[in-house]
Amino acid sequence: MTQSCWAPVLGAILLVPTWHSAWAEESPVLPLTTVVANRLETDLDDVGSSLTLLDGERLERAQLTHLEDALRWSPGLFSESTGGQRGSVSSLFLRGTSTAHAHVRVDGIRLSDSTVQSNNFLGNASLGGISRVEVLRGPQSALYGGESIGGVVNLLSQRGAGAPATAFTAEAGSFSSVDLRLASQGAFDSGLAYALQVGREATHNDPQGMATDLDHHQRAYALRLDYELSADARVGVTFRGGHAEFHDAFGGENFTDYQLVTLFGELNVTDAWESRLRLGAYTEAYDFGAPSTFATDAEKFSLSWENVWAINDHHQLAFGSLWESTDYAQDFAFPGDRDQWALYANHVWEVNDALVLSGGVRWEDYDDYGDEFTWRGTVAYTFPTETTVRASYGTAFRTPNLLELNGSPFEMGNPHLDPERAQGWDIGVTQKLGDAFRVAVTWFESEIEDQILDPFGAAPTNISGSAKAEGLELEASGEVADGLYVGVAYTYLADSLVGLPEHVWNGRVLWEVSDRVDLGLGLSYVDERTLGGDLLDAYFLARIHGRYQVNDHVAVHARLENLFDERYEHASFGGITSPGRRLGAFGGLTISW
Repeated sequence: MTQSCWAPVLGAILLVPTWHSAWAEESPVLPLTTVVANRLETDLDDVGSSLTLLDGERLERAQLTHLEDALRWSPGLFSESTGGQRGSVSSLFLRGTSTAHAHVRVDGIRLSDSTVQSNNFLGNASLGGISRVEVLRGPQSALYGGESIGGVVNLLSQRGAGAPATAFTAEAGSFSSVDLRLASQGAFDSGLAYALQVGREATHNDPQGMATDLDHHQRAYALRLDYELSADARVGVTFRGGHAEFHDAFGGENFTDYQLVTLFGELNVTDAWESRLRLGAYTEAYDFGAPSTFATDAEKFSLSWENVWAINDHHQLAFGSLWESTDYAQDFAFPGDRDQWALYANHVWEVNDALVLSGGVRWEDYDDYGDEFTWRGTVAYTFPTETTVRASYGTAFRTPNLLELNGSPFEMGNPHLDPERAQGWDIGVTQKLGDAFRVAVTWFESEIEDQILDPFGAAPTNISGSAKAEGLELEASGEVADGLYVGVAYTYLADSLVGLPEHVWNGRVLWEVSDRVDLGLGLSYVDERTLGGDLLDAYFLARIHGRYQVNDHVAVHARLENLFDERYEHASFGGITSPGRRLGAFGGLTISW
């Protein structure tokens, strides 16, 4: 490692306070439990997998409004707008794997699969109406099915609570940027709760002397409704969608429309058995060109039955089934469709107060190529010093996508393709310092076999042999004093499947100076990489932000992005670079009632 590589690592470590007397003794800041890790509510100390929970309110305090920016707070994950700046397609790299190996879920519905990947959604997804972002790392197909080799990103919509309240935010700034958002949420005595957010964003981005512009426009909305039928029965619905336009560096017009609808009903069958039915529909349409020269249309429908059975004080079982159907059409390709069925079970055994074991299995059957069986196991042991040792092992797979199986007028499909299969493990230590701060270090390794090679103009094939992704994750976050939050996420990749940076770290500080004043600082470093095929230089970014509550109904905020005016590129394809935005200043106000 060169001296320049060590500098950001040391900077990340210096952001973590080292004196125990500084740790806050207030109530915990991080959520105490999670569902994503075992498909049933589990205390964080009992989770054997590597997991990061990002709280929506904290992300809002940091003045982050886009999912892509929030994901950089998680170790083991690299999210980059490889097509340009705000509004372009994005990529999601979990633990050194590709976007095709990452599983993205919203409100219990899978948005991405091997055919309908998450690039378009990630490039335009806002945090509007999101209460929590969860990143579960490592092979997770036993819990969530295909395309979970790198891990799972799970988004949960905000549920309305308390007296109805509404806020309108208007922001403007550099690059002719304007961002307008309206948010309202609350609950009524009748049992109805709601949470609504709508927004509109426009920016010219920062073309930096290009012959073309990089204009981006977007409309987005999110709505969740919950209704309590009784103490034991609940129903709800969520709507999320948007329309985005982006003028890329090649002069093309990109249009993306997406809509997600979920319907769910929950029932406490007995005191020990909770059951849920969930229906989901996701549509995504993408067009490139003016007039269009390339387009894709995707529809996904799913019906799931999810159950949690508390067998006794020491044993819990999550089990259920899934039906999912995907229809996909692309210009210059043959349309395709796929149906799949799945059964799963995951058992959590609290052996005693210190030791928790979990194990799960899943069977999935695809009508166009066959079935898959996956499994996983985890262990978590907590010592009296509040030190938790974690370990997990699991298997996962990526199915051949519909284009690889069916082909196009320009290349043959291969209906005999095998899926990509993976096995991986990790081991880590989490140390609690006081009630509100955690430090976690994890080493991980994954091996992927039968990777699919899809050269243009030829039939895709499985590559013999295997590839490896391995590295180290460091995460430290929490309150170090009353009102002072510090977070660090660092990733070292010893091996990866694509040209990812060897070192990535993100540091942030949020300081609630008083009831009226919030201040914040963000620092990030990305090492050299070869996204797009060309070598890209490392870069270091800094941001500062602040908020002042004028009175009970009015607040003003401001921030500077890329504080030191760093010149850097997101990607480079054949010498054509996608530069990042330079120094930008933004400010606005929020009116609430």
